[in-house]
Amino acid sequence: MIDLSFNSLSSEVASSLPLPSSVRVVDFSSNHLNNTIPSDYFEEASNLVSFNVSNNSFVGKIPQNIGKLFKLQQLRLHENNLSGPLPSTLTKCINLITVNLRVNFLDGDVTALDFPSSVVYVYWTWDTIT
Repeated sequence: MIDLSFNSLSSEVASSLPLPSSVRVVDFSSNHLNNTIPSDYFEEASNLVSFNVSNNSFVGKIPQNIGKLFKLQQLRLHENNLSGPLPSTLTKCINLITVNLRVNFLDGDVTALDFPSSVVYVYWTWDTIT
């Protein structure tokens, strides 16, 4: 578990932290992170079950390689400045239960994504997702 929530972290610190393959939970919520979500986070963290970077100021798109996280159950990206469409690879996260994307600038048709049957909650209010 890597829990660095509520620590006033800057973007430089978070983007330089490697995520080992053994890590199961990452929580960088409620900091001052304002760059893009590093796509290399999802390259090695094959055992990740919870990824929370909510309540920051991340910008840009959700990385396409998020689909490599087959064990992911909780994805919390809410209250950032993320934009663009949801990556189609998100549907490869076959163990997802909760996806929280609210209060971003995401767009597209969420119903066009064929989420796994495990998904119980998808939150996207205040986005332009339909």
